[in-house]
This record gives sequence, structure tokens and C-alpha cells, in this order.
Amino acid sequence: MVFNNSILLGAAGQGGAAAFDTTLIGNSVWLDGSADTLEKTFSSGSAQTKVVISTWVQRHLFGINDTFFSATGGTGGSTRSNRLSFKSDDTFDIHIETSNVKTITYSTTAVFRDISWYHFLVSLDQGQTQGPEQVKLFVNGNEVTIAATDIDQGFSASLSSWGNACKHNIGCHNSASQFFKGSVTQTTMLVGQSIQSGDVAVSDFLDTFTFGTNGSQFIPKKDSDIAALASAAGGNSFCLDFGDSSDLGNDISSNNNDFTPNSMAAANQSENTPSNLYPIINIIDHSNDTLPTISEGNLRSAGPGASRACLRTTIPIPTTGKWYWEAKWNSVASARIGFAESTSQLLSNCGQSALSWGIQNDGTLVNNNSSGSALFSWSTNDIIAMAYDADNSKFWFGRIASGTTSVTWASSGNPETGANATVTSVPTQITPALDTNTGDVSLFFPEEDWTLSSKLSGFKEINSANLTTPDYQGIDYFDATLYEGNGFNQRVGNFVPFTDAYTVDKSVFFDDGDRRYLAKTFDSSDPTATSDPGGSNSAKATISFWIKYNRSVGSGDQHIFSTANTAQTQRFMIYRNEQSAEDFFFINMNPGPKMFKAPVQSAFLSEQEWSNVVINVDLDNSTGADKVKMFVNGVQITSVDTTYQSASNSNYFLFANEDHFIGNLAPADAGYTGFCLDSYLAEMHVIDGHVKAPTDFGQVDTSTNRWVAKDYKTNVNTYGNRGFYMAFDNASGTGDGVGTDSSGNGYTFTESFVSGGSAWASTDTVTDTPSKNFATLSSTRKSAGTLSEGNLSYDAGAASTVTLNCLATMPIPSSGKWAVKIINTTTGTNFASVGIGYMGTTDTPVSTNVNSTTGTHGVYYTGGTTKINGVSGPTLSTWKRPADGANPFVELFFDRDANTFKSKVNGGSLETITSALTEKQITFALIAFAGSTGSQYEVDFGQKGYTPSESGFLTLNQDNLDDTASKITALAWIKNRDASDDHILVDRVRGIGKVLHSNDLALETTEPNTVQRFLQRGVQVGNDVQVNTANESYVLWQWLVGDSATTGTSIGAGSISTGVPSIASTVLAADAGHFSVGTYTGQTSAGTVAHGLGGAPEMIIVWDKEFDNSIAVYHKFLATDAETDYLLLNSTGVPQDDATFWNDTAPNSSVFSVGTGNNTNGNGRDKLFLAFRSISGVCKLGSYTGNASSSGPYISTGFAPKWIFIRRYDSTTDAAWWTLDTVRDNTGNPTNHLLRLNTDGVEGANNASLDTDFLADGFKPRSTYTGINANNGTYIYMAMADIGGGGTLPPIYGR
Repeated sequence: MVFNNSILLGAAGQGGAAAFDTTLIGNSVWLDGSADTLEKTFSSGSAQTKVVISTWVQRHLFGINDTFFSATGGTGGSTRSNRLSFKSDDTFDIHIETSNVKTITYSTTAVFRDISWYHFLVSLDQGQTQGPEQVKLFVNGNEVTIAATDIDQGFSASLSSWGNACKHNIGCHNSASQFFKGSVTQTTMLVGQSIQSGDVAVSDFLDTFTFGTNGSQFIPKKDSDIAALASAAGGNSFCLDFGDSSDLGNDISSNNNDFTPNSMAAANQSENTPSNLYPIINIIDHSNDTLPTISEGNLRSAGPGASRACLRTTIPIPTTGKWYWEAKWNSVASARIGFAESTSQLLSNCGQSALSWGIQNDGTLVNNNSSGSALFSWSTNDIIAMAYDADNSKFWFGRIASGTTSVTWASSGNPETGANATVTSVPTQITPALDTNTGDVSLFFPEEDWTLSSKLSGFKEINSANLTTPDYQGIDYFDATLYEGNGFNQRVGNFVPFTDAYTVDKSVFFDDGDRRYLAKTFDSSDPTATSDPGGSNSAKATISFWIKYNRSVGSGDQHIFSTANTAQTQRFMIYRNEQSAEDFFFINMNPGPKMFKAPVQSAFLSEQEWSNVVINVDLDNSTGADKVKMFVNGVQITSVDTTYQSASNSNYFLFANEDHFIGNLAPADAGYTGFCLDSYLAEMHVIDGHVKAPTDFGQVDTSTNRWVAKDYKTNVNTYGNRGFYMAFDNASGTGDGVGTDSSGNGYTFTESFVSGGSAWASTDTVTDTPSKNFATLSSTRKSAGTLSEGNLSYDAGAASTVTLNCLATMPIPSSGKWAVKIINTTTGTNFASVGIGYMGTTDTPVSTNVNSTTGTHGVYYTGGTTKINGVSGPTLSTWKRPADGANPFVELFFDRDANTFKSKVNGGSLETITSALTEKQITFALIAFAGSTGSQYEVDFGQKGYTPSESGFLTLNQDNLDDTASKITALAWIKNRDASDDHILVDRVRGIGKVLHSNDLALETTEPNTVQRFLQRGVQVGNDVQVNTANESYVLWQWLVGDSATTGTSIGAGSISTGVPSIASTVLAADAGHFSVGTYTGQTSAGTVAHGLGGAPEMIIVWDKEFDNSIAVYHKFLATDAETDYLLLNSTGVPQDDATFWNDTAPNSSVFSVGTGNNTNGNGRDKLFLAFRSISGVCKLGSYTGNASSSGPYISTGFAPKWIFIRRYDSTTDAAWWTLDTVRDNTGNPTNHLLRLNTDGVEGANNASLDTDFLADGFKPRSTYTGINANNGTYIYMAMADIGGGGTLPPIYGR
């Protein structure tokens, strides 16, 4: 099973919860990149070994070398320097010089060129072993990979400058160079502390906020919270909040380490903060012309003369409400100020296109490069007043004369009454825009900066707090998951817990080392079997049980249930044959042939989760394949060896007067020792004389699409004369013990064990059940050693010094607090050392010590020493036997939200191992050093009664996993990244195993081992090589619809209105109205098909399921006649004009039209369609024009995208359906791991020709490659959202 949990979960957000607090950070300051700095020279101090630096940063210019924090001088010489800088390629540097005159620079490969705010957190700790642990960089709460670029790969002495008695600069390097151009706030330094040592954690600087039901992001802490950290650190620590415009360098901590501003004034203070963003000029959203000089916090534009660029600001205006802002003529010369449609291509001047308007220096209003008569006569320092009523699509320009505070509106307009608007046909969404040629203009968005004294009633500031809160969040409707193939079945996605209709309370584990089993011998005193092949009744039976395996292949047979006579000439056996390379599930009958043989992988039986097996036996059935059937989780296993499917009822030996065993091979006289079961078993029903359906024992939970247990005893209660029910709810020594029959027939099975085994114990009955699946240790994820007792005991062996590792079966979720207890059961006092940790991956067996490798973490207790990432950590309490001689134990506490890893030995005090953990897919692990005396351990994830001693911590079981996710996968789109396999598309309307492709003309095929089940935010995949080749990487894109496993709604012909639609369809549509999937059957004449979106689709894709026709695509934003033109998904061709595709009719809010052509219609031809439209916060479709520049066009989507496709349509050159996402390329911008929807090609990783920045509000091509950014090339796109913010939600921060 592969889990891909959402990143951060925390404070309440959307959905009836508290609104985001926009006052967390009150102010920022802007620095203009020329002389603006804040400076402090500490009079005392010393060379530091530990320092933490935290600040929020908004960059105002990219592609330059600038430094936002530095210290110069101190120990080692007056020129020694420590600094944090951006480089000209927009990567980030941590430059360190030490007191012993060593120099090292750590650099990122990720670039930082988004227009929103970033949070940077740097932690330095010289006390860590020399190497990467000494320097940690966290951006937006996530650790960012950095690499040393200088010869000294770590610092062996204290820092030369930071925190020392020397000069510290905010905004430059050494007061003289690399001046920073941007805004900063909440700038903080903690001296003598580090994250690595556990003094502080990332969560001390950031909180989290939940979006929708599945997403969340970091948010700021209050200024006062950060100031408290600096006060506690003391010394030369400080926290600047820039809240006092008369004292911008005021340290709000108790340390009073005030900084002195240089070349700065009160005007440098800004209300634009990470808590509440105001618009600034967007330096990456402009026409492809010469940029002006932009200054004063990117709110002033001057020059550049000829070939000036038009620029938009950073925040589009909402599509509802009333809005006001101002601009000032610093110099009345050639310039235009106004607005532009938010997503249209910008031309050279504001007002040059049909979708932009600009009032220019001569007072005329320009639109579509045409101007009318002058509306105003401007003077220097005049104010341009702008008011916009989005509800009524009206815009007013006004003049506030220099030195006055009242406005004169053009044409005697009045925004408050709605009269005489300057522009009366405004596009749906606009953004403030301007261009300056020789002019000089400033913009004012905060109310406190407005000149107008009498505020307009009902008109508001443009800021993130006033934006419209998205009704939906993209992360609730689209997900992308990476998974590694395992060659057999697995579930992939972002799962939610079981919702049980019936609770299974207990299970029992069988251990082949203990050789325990349960036995019952029927005899003549028992009622005659209901199914009696020798008598008048037919040979019928049903066996149902839930099982979770404990061991991997190659260990021998595991017999679940068997019967046999003393001579062993007649048998009935259900067992797993796992000798050598075989791993098959057998149902065997002797004398005669083996009846049933199926690969265990196909049956989807695993050690990670419970599976329900139902076996039907009907030997009188005339069809050989129907004599024995096996179902796993309600799905019949059909990939079987048919040579084993022939028998007559004379082979039937079930319920005879002989031995019946659960957990071993009968008969007792044989004394078999090598065939014992090594698995958990629950809810075993053996039914005599009746064939019962799988749905009598389980059902699909419609909230999660999972198979869950049903109460057969209450609901059906049919067992026949010799049937029985093992509920395993009595422990050994209680009542009739483990083998108690709960059917009412009274066939108690005797607790037994074979020679060399051990008696049953009360601890063999546990609460790990199908209703509450617990983690165990993994037989497939260990380097060596022996597991036993339900995979909760581990023996590392003896006479060896090899380091052994064993991981848990269940990954730790990406949020929450998690704990485990490990007991050392090694005898004697000289027991071996042991460590506990977690790995960066849980998908492969452990091959190295988890403490020895970078990217892994662990602690091992040898005199209390610890290791993290292979280097020494803090010294903790020694794990040794307590004075009373009891077995020593340790508890591990992993707080995923705070990124802290702590332990407690023998119930003692809580101690910190590390506070600088990274976001990885991880799990608890055991690290055992096998010594001459051996070493043994027991692990308790809660199934044996462990309750964490620390408040708020949970154990790893299914009930404790994240339960906030929602939506069932409606469309699963899978691509092998490593091999030339087809794109695999399976949807809920057509059903599991029904496959279409996007890259060829192949007809629909039934491939049952592709997608086998749709889950809540995930799917189950089989062993088909297209979706699950061992050790190959796959991406799953999934569109999510509904909270129940429905397969669509039938919309009959004429059901909307008379004759509409004319073609019936079955449709599954998202409640957000952005996506639907459906099927219909074509007809001879043109017609209409209902799509279910509730608004007009902007893209439609149609497959012909039965004929090899190309895949038709309608896209609204084709520049030509979209309703006549079509593209082909499996082709790179340009649009073709053909009314037989869409009947020359644009879709409307109810239906789309199809012509008479076979690609979209055709008598009796079955079709599949996908329909999409733009919805705020979820999905965006549009077009753009390329500029052949490394600063490509800025495409605003209104949200942070997770997935995009781009398709050039004006040429066949490089006109693939290029697809990018943030899960395949998760190391930061630029994103360039390409796949093409129209080919089966492997993924192109780190392909610079596809460089594209995924941004807080859209995306931007960063390549001149013609596939995405040819000069004047035209492109269509679709983007699926990760999260969108604003309004009652926090802003989306830089990416």
C-alpha cells in the first residue's frame, strides 16, 4: 500500500470554521535595492556556534544578486562575513565564514522567483557533526535541499559574525553592496539556539491553516510570539516587526537591540504583509518590452522611454463587489494608467488591446488602441481616482487636483449612484495595470494612503482579506500521487479510514514458531452433515474468513483450514503455498486433482491490511470453473490455473467424521510441524450445505468504497448441521478459549500445538482486526532477523555484529502526533544495543542501517548516544535494565506537525532527539545490533494495550489516520514514468478494468488487473505491467467526485426540455461543476448530450469506445471557430474545421452538441466523454501567446496550480500535449519533468526545454522552447488547483 498524505493539517479554516486572522503581522518595510538598509553594530558578543534566522521576504526584482541579511567582522578579521543572499539565477545562498578563517557557501537548486511572500528559516549548528546537519534551510515550513559549493564542506569552528560584536545589516552586504530589492517583515535572529539541537522547532515560527477538507498550508505566527522567542534567547537576539513608522528598526523583544535605518523614512513602512497582501506591480506579468524603473515597494513606475512594457499588478480584482484605488502623476508625461483583463495577453501599452483600458497623460481614455476626447487635464501631483463596480460591470475615472482631497469624476459620473460610468462594458475579471514611457506614476491601494477624504460608500480596498473566498478547493477535487510498482496488487492514493457498519472486536494470531492450531474431530454422535455427497444432499459449502499475513514468500506452506482422515488418503485443504519462488493460494481435494490454484498477488493478500476471503464449493455444478470459486474483498479471483478445476463430489471430504484443523495440516496423527499458519485470522464462518455470496460477509462502504465486514451471524445465521463460527473473542483460559464456536452449534475447537511448539496464551488474542488495522513489523521490509508473535516480536540472532533493520508496515501520516513502545526482552544484563528510527522510504526492504545514511533518522542507545542522518546527536538516558530487573523499554514520540522526535526510557523524562525533521514518507523502524548473546525485542503499536504516556499522541492504526479527506476517485489516469507504456484511463461510469488510452486509437479493452477498485482519493491497481511493474515509477492523476461510490446518473433524451438532450447519457459530475465524465451511444443525426456541469464546458474530450477513431477535443479558447474546429488528443495536428464534430454549436449550461461524424457520434457507437470548465479555486482553462523569452508570459489562474497541460495549436512543431505537475517535480521551481498525453514515451526528467514556474497565482514558462513558448505561438491550457486563498482564507505564499 502506498500512502500520499496531504502536507500540513492544523487550525480550522474553510467550512464553517474560524476565519484567517489578517492581523498576525501588522507591517512590513520595503527596501529599494540602492541604499535602503537597517544596521546594528553590537558592542559585545562572541563567536557563536548556534544561530537561527527567520524572516518573511517578498522579492521585487529577479535575476540579480541581492542580500537580505548579513553580518560583517567579528572573530577572524574585519572582512569576515556571514550572509543570506539571492543569486542572479534566483537560487538562494547561505554564505558562512568561520572564526578559523574557513569559508563555505550552501546553495539551493530550487529558484525563488514568485511574486508572493516566502518564509525563510535558517538554522546553523556547528556542534553537529561536520556536514549537512550543520546547516538547515526551511522555506515555507519545508526543508529545502542545499549543497556546499566550496571546498570546506562543513564548518569546524564557530561563526565569524552572526551574533558577534560586529555589524549586522538587513538589506545589504556590509553596508555597501548587494542591496536587497523587496519587502521584509518579522525579521528575527536567535543567538545560541538551533533547530538541530531542539532549542526551537519550525512550528515555533509558523502555524498551519486547513483549506477545504483536505488541504492546508503554513501561516504566520503573531509578531508577539516571535518576539517572545527572541526575548527567551537573549543576548544579541532580536525581532523587528517594523510596526513603528517613526522607529522602523525597533526591536520588539526585551533585548532592545534596535537597528538604525539608512536612507529610509516612514514611507518605507507598508501594510502589505504575509497576513494581508496588497497589490504591487507584478514584475513577472508584463508585455515583452523594456521594463520601466520600478521602485518604492513596486508601487512606482518611471520610464523607460521607447518600447515600454505594460504591467499588471499582483492581485486581480474580484468579480463581485465595489473597489477603489488611486494613482499619482509624479511627472505628467507619456504614460497610461487603468486596468486589463486578468488573463489576456498584455500588449505594449495599457489600452492597446480590446481587453485593456488606460487613461493617459493627455487626459484621453484609450481602449483597443483608440482614444476619444480628453476627459481631464492633468497637472503634476494630481491623483487619478479609480472606482469599479464589478456587480454592474462599470468603471469610473476621476481627478483629485493636487493639494485637494475631493474628486471630479469624468462625464459627471457618480460611482455611489452608478451614474455615468466611464466604461460600461468591463470584462468579467480585471487587474489594475499601467505603462510608463517618459512618465512617472505611483499607485496607492491601502486606504490610509488615499487622498480622497470622503470615502465612497460600499467601495473597498483591494487586498487579500477582501477577496472572495473560494467556494471550493482544488485539492478536494484533484489529486496526484507517485507510487512505485510492486509487481502485484496495491492500493495507491491518499486514503481515509474505514467506516464500519459492523465492528470486529478481536482477532487471533497464529505463529508458525509456536506451532499452535485449533482442532475439532467430528464423529457419529454429531448431526449428519447437511452437505453429504454420500447421502441425499449435494456437496456444498462456504468458508469465509478475514486474514492478515505475517510473513513473505519462501517460508513454506501455510494451512488455514484442513480436514483429513488418519490414512491421509482423503483431504480438504485451504492453504497458501509459498515454497521458493511460488506464492499461490490452493484449495485442494484428495483423492483427485487439486481444485483451485491462484497467485496470492492476484488475491491481494498482504501483511499491511486485512482481506476478506470467501470460498464457495459446489461440486455438483456442471461447469468445472464454477465448482470452486474464491473472492477477495468481494471481487472474484479469475486469474487461476484452470487445470486444477475438475472434480466430482466424491472428492468432497469436508465435514466428515475426521479431524478438522484451523491453522495447521490435518490429521493429528501425522504430527505435521512445517505447515502451521503464520497470520492473523478473524471472523471465520464455515457453512455446511449452503453456497453464500461474498455480500453476506462484507460490503462496500459507500463513503470510502472499501470492503468492510458485515454481521453474518445476526443478518443470516445459517450454518448447517456441522458449520461453525470462530469469532476469536475469547482469550485462552477464558470460557471455552480461542476455539469457542459462536454459531450456536457448539463445535468448540480445542487449543492445540504440535511437538516443539508452545501452548496458547491469553496474549494471542488481540484488537488488531478488520475494523481496526494496526501497524506491525514488516517481513518484507527488514534486512535480516526473525519475526514472530504476530510480527510484534523481533529476534536479531546471535554471534554477529551485523546491524539489522526492520520497518513497520504502516507509514506515519504527514500530520499528527505518533508513538510506539519497544521492549527489550534480551535475557541477561549484557544485552545488545538497539536503535529505533524511521526511514525516508518504506517501499523497499531495508539494506542499510537507518542511522548511517543521509536522509534517514534514528536513535540508538549505546550509553545514551544518538545518531541522526549518520552523525552523532545529543546524549540521552541509557536504555538499560532497571533496578527491579524488569525488561527495559523505550517510547518514541514523533510530532509530525512540530517536526520533533523524542523518546522516553523506562517511563522516565521526555528527551529530544532532534527538532529538524524533514517531510518524508516514513515509518518507525527497529535497529538491532546482533551480538554474541543475541538480541530480542517486542513492539506494541497499541494492539497489545499500549497507550502513549504523553498527551495527544496516537498509535498507528487505521482509526487514528487522517479522516478529513473526501471524494471518491471518478477518473484514474495512470502513466508509467520509466517505460513506454500507454496512458491508462479508467473511470467509475464505465467501471473497473475498462481501459482507454490518450495516446493511440486503441478500442476500449477489459483489463481487470489495471484499476480494480475506486477508493476515496485512491485506487487499487492489479499486477498489469502498464500500472504496476516492480521497481518502476508511476504517476496517478485522479479527478474526485462524490462521497459515495455511485456510477453516474442517467439523463434521458428529452429530460431537460423538449428534445433536449436528444441523446441519452450517463453522467458523473463534480458538485463544484468543473468536471464530469459520462457515456452515451451515438445516433445517425446530429444531437445534444447532457454533461451535468451546470455551466458551459470549456473543454470536451470524446473517445469512441468501439472503433479506432481519433480522440476528439473541443477547447473554447482556440482562437478560431472553437465550436467548429477540433483537435485530436492523440495527435499534434493543428485545429481542423469540421462541423461534423460539434455541429457548429457551442455548448451551453446543459448540453454539448455533436455533429454527424463518427468521432463524436455515429449510430450505435458507444462514447466516453470528459467535460471541464473553469471554477474559482479548482480549475482554469485558457490560452496564451508565447514570446520566445526566458521570461515567458505570466498566466494567472487565481490559485496555486498542481497540474497543467499545455498544447500549441498554431503549428505542428513541438505541438505535443505537454503535462507538468508538482508531485513528479517536487523539489521546487522550475518544473520540468515532462510527460506527453499523446505519446507513450517515458518521462523526461530535468528537461530545461520545459522549464515552467508554478506560482502562487498561476504559472510562467521559463524556456524559449517552441512547445510552450514560441514567439507569437498560440497555446491552450488547463490547470488543476492545489489550493486557492483569499477572503476568510490566508493568502497563498510563494512557490
